[in-house]
Amino acid sequence: MSEKMTRGIHHVGLTVTDLALSAGFFTGLLGWEVVGGNPDYPAVFVSDGSVTVTLWQAERPSSAHPFDKNNTVGLHH
Repeated sequence: MSEKMTRGIHHVGLTVTDLALSAGFFTGLLGWEVVGGNPDYPAVFVSDGSVTVTLWQAERPSSAHPFDKNNTVGLHH
């Protein structure tokens, strides 16, 4: 089969401990734009024009566990 079954990535979702700081990283440092959000969730959607990243605020950031690539199943990078 020579034709690809997929056509790229639409979006990725990340849970973060500080929503404003994380959104600022994408917009301030990387030059991405805020393209939406949901203050009730809370979430911010940022995009570089091709890929969108949904940033979700962790419900209890102080008790959130940092990612451990050796022991956590899920998105690595």
